[in-house]
Amino acid sequence: MFKNTGSDSAYVPSKSIAIKPDVVSDVIPDEISRALIPSYIAFADPRETYIKFNLSMSGLTGSAPSVGMIRPQKEAGAHALFRNVLLRDGTNSTTLESLEDYNARVAMKNPFTAQDSISHKRSLFDGVMEDANLGGATGNLYYGASAALPDADYATAGARALSQVGGRNSAGQVLSPQLQFRLDTGLMKGSQVIPVAALQGLRIQLDMENAARACEFAAGSAGQLKADGTVDNVGLAGTCALNATSIKQATAVGAIAARNDVRATGTDYTQSFFSVQLKLPATASNLNNPFDIGDKLFVRAAIGRTINGVAVDAANQAETEFELGVICGFYNSTDAAGNLGIYYVPQRAAGVSFATFPAVPFGGVDRSYTENDVVFYKAENRALAQSGVLTSTDSGDVAVGAGTASFSAPSYHLSDLEYLCLSVQPPESYVNGLLSAATSDRGVSMDIVTTATQRFNQSTAAGLTSNMIPCSQRRVKSVFVQPLAIADFRDLNKRSLSGIPDDARNYQFVYGTELIPVKTVPLDRYSQVVDAFGTANQDVAEQNKTEAIHLSQLEGALVNAGNMPRSLHKVAKNFAIARAFSKYNQIADLSEQSLSCRIDYKNTATKLKIFNNYIDHLRRISISSQGVMASDL
Repeated sequence: MFKNTGSDSAYVPSKSIAIKPDVVSDVIPDEISRALIPSYIAFADPRETYIKFNLSMSGLTGSAPSVGMIRPQKEAGAHALFRNVLLRDGTNSTTLESLEDYNARVAMKNPFTAQDSISHKRSLFDGVMEDANLGGATGNLYYGASAALPDADYATAGARALSQVGGRNSAGQVLSPQLQFRLDTGLMKGSQVIPVAALQGLRIQLDMENAARACEFAAGSAGQLKADGTVDNVGLAGTCALNATSIKQATAVGAIAARNDVRATGTDYTQSFFSVQLKLPATASNLNNPFDIGDKLFVRAAIGRTINGVAVDAANQAETEFELGVICGFYNSTDAAGNLGIYYVPQRAAGVSFATFPAVPFGGVDRSYTENDVVFYKAENRALAQSGVLTSTDSGDVAVGAGTASFSAPSYHLSDLEYLCLSVQPPESYVNGLLSAATSDRGVSMDIVTTATQRFNQSTAAGLTSNMIPCSQRRVKSVFVQPLAIADFRDLNKRSLSGIPDDARNYQFVYGTELIPVKTVPLDRYSQVVDAFGTANQDVAEQNKTEAIHLSQLEGALVNAGNMPRSLHKVAKNFAIARAFSKYNQIADLSEQSLSCRIDYKNTATKLKIFNNYIDHLRRISISSQGVMASDL
């Protein structure tokens, strides 16, 4: 970064130094990690200063396994794990940067600044996992390859071998990739050398995010029941429905065959755990398997099936639902299709059967399930810890609720956290000049582009919302408004860090009495889905129409804040409203009058939202004989 003043013009030697946090231990959700970059670093090159750690999508070592594969929300990668980022001087008296909802801001901007090469880099270093890769010999970033499923055919009666193979969170299956990236802050993403010595050190504080907000299910909603009564099969080369080979088997020794999966009194669970086979081609590689050991397995009659003369439809299908049990392992059926077989243990006492279908509307006939009936799990069950679960290794005298299996809620932990700082040595004349000025009344100063976060809670989902944005900054670049659904705030099944359009009609900023822009900007098309066309190369759920004026405003705001837009696809999946309040990299003073953003929602809008308002602005850091000061003025 600096060159010597000698005739050789050689670059100044530098070295990378690893700095550990104040407390060296594993970091888990909702904790705080603090570190001090010491003053002996002298000058740090932010372009080569990184945070580095190993990330495991599980609880601490020794904790019970969780259920289902999770990943950091893919728009942000490992940045999603940091709720707030705070940078202060070494004396802990001046806040240099305070980035609240840091993860949501990164998740908002990253998709717009991505291209293929950048996306690949984020996959390599930032912990972004695009594809869950269900099964196969390769696994994925956070989970190892599945163990080979045993071949089995339980269409006939007889004892079955104990099997607990195929779990995604089994011992040794959860990986700990090493990640290394730059924090997305003004200081760390700037091009100016950080004078750590003049700052008397640099303190970094990371507030860790709750796992349910920072992460999402890696396989999405595959294997979950949809509103239309079918199971979501996105990404699966088959359907989560019973096949014809084994329709609700009852073939174990000790089972009462005539009553489906009822365990005979006095028999061990090792003799009487049960099985279903689905129309999912799994083969021995455990492909297309959205389930996991520990999932509560449910079954419903398929829409269109007739039970006792009554047709099953969307209105009465829920009456046919039944909990089969908790999954304890998987196998590969020996039929030609190589379908997925699921072992499960009923969480019912010995001798308790399926009972009957409800008297209304099905007349109370014996309960049974046939080919094409749907099998699924519920996301809300995965999100909770379970204990006392009966499993296939329990003896027959263990009571319901007193089983030996337990499962923890999905979580993550960071290990071996450290900061890699590239210490550079500027020319002696530069160092002497800076230190002399830093100890004088005149002092030295540097400007950084940082972000201030203001929040506003919506009171009604529909109609006009006036989103107030308190702004005391006098050198503003751009303002971004990110509407986040409150109901999705901590939901592993949703992208909690991504904004939603939710049937917004239009928007307009109001500064004092001035309307910006003069006409409202339409937003209707973001809630309209593009129909699939041509070959099967479009996922309808991922395609929405766009609004040209909004895109133009968004692009201008990104450019003015120093974020080069490279992709404006799928804006509806990562929705934000933005405005550049100046042009050509200039600034605007928004401290004189009130600022708000009026957003008009249709009556069909359903979700209350919290608006994250990000004000990208210049902040000045001054170092003088009076100490370190930071100001937005």
